[in-house]
Amino acid sequence: NNAGSEPKHALNVVHIPLSELKRRRYELPPRHVSFVLFMSGLHDEHNGMMLQDCFSIRTATEHASSNPTSQRKRKREGQQKPWKILGIISSDDEENWTQAKAFTYLIANSPLSDKSSSIGGLQIDQRPMSRLWEPDQMVKELLLPTILEKVSQNSSNGRDQAKTSIEIWDLGAGSGRDVCFLAEELKYHFLSVEGKEQRTAFRIVAMDQRYRSKRNPQSSTNSNSTTARLSEQKECQSFWTRRRVGGCIECMEIDLMNSEAQETVLKEMAKRALRRPAGSETTEKRLLVIVAVRFWNRSLVENFISQGLKDLIHSHSTQDIGSPTIIFAISQFGKPSLGAPWEFEHPKEKHVLERTELSNLFTPRDVEAGQSGTWQILHDRVVADSDHGRTLIQFVAESSSRSYSN
Repeated sequence: NNAGSEPKHALNVVHIPLSELKRRRYELPPRHVSFVLFMSGLHDEHNGMMLQDCFSIRTATEHASSNPTSQRKRKREGQQKPWKILGIISSDDEENWTQAKAFTYLIANSPLSDKSSSIGGLQIDQRPMSRLWEPDQMVKELLLPTILEKVSQNSSNGRDQAKTSIEIWDLGAGSGRDVCFLAEELKYHFLSVEGKEQRTAFRIVAMDQRYRSKRNPQSSTNSNSTTARLSEQKECQSFWTRRRVGGCIECMEIDLMNSEAQETVLKEMAKRALRRPAGSETTEKRLLVIVAVRFWNRSLVENFISQGLKDLIHSHSTQDIGSPTIIFAISQFGKPSLGAPWEFEHPKEKHVLERTELSNLFTPRDVEAGQSGTWQILHDRVVADSDHGRTLIQFVAESSSRSYSN
């Protein structure tokens, strides 16, 4: 900034104990975003060893001046780039804090907004906590606005006392950042708009075959593997709890490549999508949101968008509990245009979408012939990822209850 000018931006600050940093690397910024480490005991040999164990430290300058051949090799092999650490600053020196504030690495805490609540006489800020990590771009820019728009349509239709029930199922949730983002933003939005009226209830299910629940590691023939899976589920739940959304998300361990498991999920989705919100006598709108971020199984998606799921829902619906609107949101590696080659080693081309594969899948032949279809495509765009420039297809489609009611 020019001398005397106001800072144009300030960086988020998040505290992660050094002893937990390796385990919580998923909370670090995306690898193309620069950041600074503030830490105490910088000259302690043990702390230095923990940093080296956490990640190979390369400054932004070193990264920019690295051999172009090496950069192309990393790109070709699909290897992850190193984090862009601008520097490591000792927090033990008071002068460093002063300089950090001058360079806008740190800013004063903002006062509590009116979007806060009082618990036991304490004022609790309900805004989403600072985050260094980023959710998937599709989830942030396409899916969240779509969900909020559907809820807004419900609240403005003249039936303000009606409840809205939202079920969100993330297929292959991994470290749980996308579901955490959705839970934080939805929780804050509904508090801001609805206050104590609480007209909207939402629940998120994070599914991944790496999760385990209510199992004894000693009962498995591969106890090390099972213990790791137990640890992964526990880590996700700890992450969500730290960010105050643990009560909104649940883990489900399931192998979605298994056809029997797919049927189990279909039945559970149908049952829970029609569950009446607590304290509600009528429900104006029900949303079932299915999310697949960098997880692709064509037979699974075909099963979900076919009449199978909708028939199950319709068979359980009644006059006072109508069928829900279904939103299917996908973010998956795909070719940028018809006939385009795939020049990356990872993922393999067989796991990469053709440019029109999703639109064709959600647009059956009867629709092309002019008949009424069940799915409306809301978004279908191509973007490049921040790691290696690989192209992703970001896709959102909606199937309203009117499309498959009698």
